[in-house]
Amino acid sequence: MTPIRITTRLESDTLVLPELRDLVGKMVEIRITEAAESALNRLIDSDYEADCAADPSPEVSLAEVRAGLASIAGTMTADFAAERNERLLQRLRSGTNDRSAFTGSECMQAVEAVTKNQSD
Repeated sequence: MTPIRITTRLESDTLVLPELRDLVGKMVEIRITEAAESALNRLIDSDYEADCAADPSPEVSLAEVRAGLASIAGTMTADFAAERNERLLQRLRSGTNDRSAFTGSECMQAVEAVTKNQSD
């Protein structure tokens, strides 16, 4: 038999472990050790997560949200780049001579954006 590993937080001395349903009535060996809390688990707000899991009110499922988001054209990265390029173009068009207003990469991006806009 393949061992079953269950990591859970004990909330009482009565355990409910649905993973073991198939083993009810069979001889099993149970070993319990206290697990060290991982760095990831320290970041998780388990009380909030439990509240969310117990909240039956959401009318939109996660699958529906994902399906809705999947139909959005383009990427967020492209949107951010377009906004950044627009800001750079506005600064260039304003005639700023302050070289400290631009970093080296911003200058290159602005030149590329201006060149692209002029060719369109």
